[in-house]
Amino acid sequence: MTQTPTPTKEGSVAPADLQDERLIRPTGVRENLAAQIKRVRTGDLGSLPVVIGLVIICAVFQVLDNVFLGAENLSFLLLNASFYGVVSVGIVLVLLLGQIDLSVGSMSGFAAAIYGITLTQAHWPEWLVIVAAIAAGCLVGLLYGFLFVRFSVPSFVITLAGLLALLGAQFSSPSSSTCRRGSRTRWSSSRPVATRLRPSRRHAAARRRVFRPREPQGS
Repeated sequence: MTQTPTPTKEGSVAPADLQDERLIRPTGVRENLAAQIKRVRTGDLGSLPVVIGLVIICAVFQVLDNVFLGAENLSFLLLNASFYGVVSVGIVLVLLLGQIDLSVGSMSGFAAAIYGITLTQAHWPEWLVIVAAIAAGCLVGLLYGFLFVRFSVPSFVITLAGLLALLGAQFSSPSSSTCRRGSRTRWSSSRPVATRLRPSRRHAAARRRVFRPREPQGS
């Protein structure tokens, strides 16, 4: 079934593809509102549930605490959300290709570890630290692409292995080993929970001294 082209104002015939209402861009507030209402009626909610949920969350937290919508708190929320925004932009490009990357969080943590270690311990210049962190992500992505193209390994398997490898690299970094050597674990995780939670003799003696009933004074 073919569509019959309709003549335009100039007398020429418009292409049939341009008659699709999805290609018609509304102009003005009234037309955009009418187009949005029409999409909602047809079941295409789009980003409307996200907007409604965001409004409800802001209203509830503002009622609970009147400083939630303050300038300082909003700037703090945007600053903390910037990390997830940058990561989500990169993962969207992967999802558009029909693939998946499970190691995006581990890679971002590994790049942050490279940044912190080279800046504080190796005392590299800040521009070189940024280049090193970005280069690490590029090298890992290049390895993923080589395994995917050359050996046809699914991206799920490659990125899952990369997730575990990057986590291990973070735990084996100099900063994490220093933290493990500096921290002393008092209770072993292999012991039963009841044994680990048992108070020490010193704590029990202190409790007896605090809560010991006073002896009546002699008359």
